[in-house]
Amino acid sequence: MPEVEENSKSKQIKTLLYVVGAGVIAAAALSLSMLYYYNPTGAYSAENVLLAPEAAYGLNYSDSSKVKGKVRFDRIEFEYWEVSTRKSKMVMVDKENYAAFYNLVKGITSVVNPDEAIVSRFGVGHPAKLVIKVMEDGKTANIFSQVEFAEDSDFFRVKLRQQGSGTSWEWAYFSSPGMYRKVMQIMNNERR
Repeated sequence: MPEVEENSKSKQIKTLLYVVGAGVIAAAALSLSMLYYYNPTGAYSAENVLLAPEAAYGLNYSDSSKVKGKVRFDRIEFEYWEVSTRKSKMVMVDKENYAAFYNLVKGITSVVNPDEAIVSRFGVGHPAKLVIKVMEDGKTANIFSQVEFAEDSDFFRVKLRQQGSGTSWEWAYFSSPGMYRKVMQIMNNERR
């Protein structure tokens, strides 16, 4: 009988090891599949870093980090360098033009780890800027979101709001052929 007990205990240990091993393999497979599916590359979708037109124009919330933190949408401005006058020009952006811009870029994925050649394009010339401004407690307008377009290029970047980082801003860089020209057409009502 002692041999039967030994076999029984041996089988139980083997079964236990088999179950634990299968669980570890299943967990590893699940983890790898999630990493593959959700692709943690650091890339952003423009749709996820910009406000949808309905959300932008309907922006109205209470900011719990401020004592009287009522925040509401104020306006969207587009500022660019007008070559003919050699001056900066600012125009108000209506909901239709903002929606056209949003629909143009929403499917674009950001450039992961942009090189210095891309980043430096925003330090030369006169990048155009699309700025969403909000009012806090009915007072001066503050920048809520900002998009910059490198002059005469395919590149644009979006300021990312960092939770709890104070004034620290990060940028997500994007590229799409003819972006500067297309945005200028939209903002100057030259869509075809």
